[in-house]
Amino acid sequence: QPYPAPPLAVRTTRITADQPLPQAAPLLAWEFDGGAQNWGAYQTEKLRVENGALVARATGDDPQLLATGLNVDIGAIGAIALRLKAPKGLRAGEGFWATGKEPALSSAKSFGIGIQPDGEWHTYRITKQVEGKWSGSLRTLRFDFGTAGDTVEIDWIRIYGKEAP
Repeated sequence: QPYPAPPLAVRTTRITADQPLPQAAPLLAWEFDGGAQNWGAYQTEKLRVENGALVARATGDDPQLLATGLNVDIGAIGAIALRLKAPKGLRAGEGFWATGKEPALSSAKSFGIGIQPDGEWHTYRITKQVEGKWSGSLRTLRFDFGTAGDTVEIDWIRIYGKEAP
């Protein structure tokens, strides 16, 4: 007797580039005009702001930008969006999250971001259905981009609320 095919995993994370932004108001927004605004870094030079953009130059092979203490209800999140510029040759980016019930960052709570490494500004919109570990209260948000020597510029990061039906 052959075994039945396993059920397909439902992918609820969707990432689009250069599409219209949500019409809903942001629940949280970092515009970086006045500094790093609660964002920290690991394996990067000291974060700096130039021309209204957060500049992160990687010093190691796992550079990370992260914000903690967010305390946002995941059920209220419609999308996470960011506008960034990546240099040519940059490998794909990755996002991670931690919640009140799942406080550790791990690959089980991550998603890949298909970065367009062309030195131009692009807007990325990340949506995800509430499920499993993506539920409860969002406490930490982290983005990883590139490897040693890569420099990314981030114009803004926003967490949008759900749009009206």
